Amino acid sequence: MLLFLSGYRGSGKSTIAPLIAEMVDGDWVDTDDLVQVSAEQPISQIFAEAGEAEFRQFEHQAIRSVAGPTNDGSPLVVSLGGGAITFENNRELIAGSGKTVYLRGTVDTLWQHINTDPVSGDKRPDLTDQGGRAEVQQMLEVRSEIYESSSDFQIDIDSSTPEEIAKAIVAWWRG
Repeated sequence: MLLFLSGYRGSGKSTIAPLIAEMVDGDWVDTDDLVQVSAEQPISQIFAEAGEAEFRQFEHQAIRSVAGPTNDGSPLVVSLGGGAITFENNRELIAGSGKTVYLRGTVDTLWQHINTDPVSGDKRPDLTDQGGRAEVQQMLEVRSEIYESSSDFQIDIDSSTPEEIAKAIVAWWRG
């Protein structure tokens, strides 16, 4: 029973995953955390020193480690990195091992969340030369269709609390 949370950075994946896990008496994991443990350095440092391609290799291995046959079948909620689902090899692993929920937010909501997150610097390096709100807009234009087409369920995050979002996801997952 694997549930993957996808969406752009700042959509609340890492906040909502433990709430869902508690509601279904399961566990949760954040693939960004797995990457940092495996690489023994912050994501921002991986990007700066080795580049995005190296980070994506670590990310794929993290997804493989939770989606593989070693999973014992108990509920596990997986918070994916914002770009993980944009790679076909990750989508295949994810689709073959569980359900995916897209946490959808507007540019303004996502930008606000990113700006108020104290770990944003280490976990969320700029992905474009623009950075800031313009980057969020640009990346959503590129990724939204992929997020939508690879999800089994979508939920808007703009006007709900993390607890409300978690409850709605659990109701869908159990339904």
